[in-house]
Amino acid sequence: KNDLVAIRVPPRITYAQLLDKIQVRLGDEEINLRYRDSMHNDLVPLDDDIGLRDWLDGTERHMLYA
Repeated sequence: KNDLVAIRVPPRITYAQLLDKIQVRLGDEEINLRYRDSMHNDLVPLDDDIGLRDWLDGTERHMLYA
């Protein structure tokens, strides 16, 4: 399924809060978040607050894959 879903989040959201918001939109299915690394074009797992901060602070365009 290739649906595109946009959600607004506060700038200091935690990983747990982000996951909750995504699960509300996508349902209770298992969610594995990833983002595309702009340097290597690889999908990188996003699974904790540190990774979330690195991703949010390191890019201007924020797109996640679930």
